Formats: sequence, C-alpha cells, structure tokens
Amino acid sequence: MRIALLEDDSDQAHIMRLWLQDTDIELVIFSTGAALVRALKGEIFDMVLLDWCVPDMDGMEVLNWISRQLGWNLPVIFTTGRDEEESIVEALNNGADDYLVKPLARPVLTARIQALARRTGLKEPPADLLVVGEYQFDRKRRVCSHHGEEISLTAREFDLALYFFENLGRILSRETLLHQVWGATGQLQTRTVDTHVSRVRQKLHLRPENGWNLQAVYHYGYRLERLSEEH
Repeated sequence: MRIALLEDDSDQAHIMRLWLQDTDIELVIFSTGAALVRALKGEIFDMVLLDWCVPDMDGMEVLNWISRQLGWNLPVIFTTGRDEEESIVEALNNGADDYLVKPLARPVLTARIQALARRTGLKEPPADLLVVGEYQFDRKRRVCSHHGEEISLTAREFDLALYFFENLGRILSRETLLHQVWGATGQLQTRTVDTHVSRVRQKLHLRPENGWNLQAVYHYGYRLERLSEEH
C-alpha cells in the first residue's frame, strides 16, 4: 500500500515511518495540507493519515477537499492529539473512516491500517475463522462460539456481531452498520440497529463485568471494546 501522511512534527513522522518500514506500506510524508492536496491531484495513494492541526490547510480542510474532489473513495484515518468527543464525531461525520488519538501506539496504528485496508478491498479476503479472546467466528459455517460453545444467533445478529469484532475498538455509525450489515438503501430506520445491538450485547454477554463493552457513542453509533484480557 502507498499511504500519504499529513504530519508537521518531523519526529513523529519519522517514528511512524520506522514503525511501518517492515510492512508492505510505503509512507509518503507531507508537512502541510497544501502540499498533500497538490500531491493528491497527480499521485495515487491507497490511504491517507491526517493530523488535524497543521500549517495552512488543517486536516479537516483536507478531508473536506478529499470528499469534494475524490468522491469519498479514498480511505482516511485521523491521527491527532484532539481527543474531544465532539472532534471525533465531527471527523467521522465528515467522512473519516477512523480516528486515533495521540500518543500513537505501533500495534494499534498498524492494526487499524490493516483493518481499514481489508474493509476497503485493499487486502485479501479474510480467513474462515476469526478468533478474538474467548470468541470464535466461523465465517464459512456462520457460527459464533464462546469458550467453545455455540451461541444461537439469527443470520443478521451473526453478521452484526462479526462486523463489531472485525472492527474492534472502532466507532461505527448507525448508518455504516445499516449499510454494511443490512445493505440498507434508506428504507430501514436506525432503531433497527439499536434493537439488534441490544440482542447481540445480551447473547454474547458483551458487558463490562465480563471484560467487554458494546457501548453507544454520543448519539452517533456504537463501539465494541475489550476491557480485560482475562475473560
């Protein structure tokens, strides 16, 4: 993959390049938003990592330019020190696919890049089995197991649960869930998502006392988080 990074902190940019040098990723660094936009007009990138606070065009302005000029087709991850919930929601509402708050961690950054690459078709199809903690999803048989015991799920509940585990830690809007899980065209209401999320949370026991949290996020959507490695 060829990824453009907007980052005016040269030390941070250098560290991120070192983190990714042993992967199949070529990281191209830009210190200003204007320089990145100029490159996007004539070069091909598979993904963009955006810092918010940079000289001239900030990350949000670049994101808006991408949405206007490139038709939302370029995957975007924000990597920024702005950790306010309102900022996260603003970025996601304006087309960002993911949002990472600094200080960054190498495993999380690489995992999020790979996850977004899979979702956008940049990587090979996933393996038949997905194992996360005590949960196992058999994509071929369409079965979910917890500690080796199968959980009774409807087809839609399985798809929704699998999508949450494929995007562990990521904020997912209700509209994204409707599109990705239901293939909705606007005829379904977001209440449908809420009802199914409640069922998945109950059937898979995704509650803090069990080391998991499937929580609503700021009237936006949901996020599945793993709170403990012991369960």
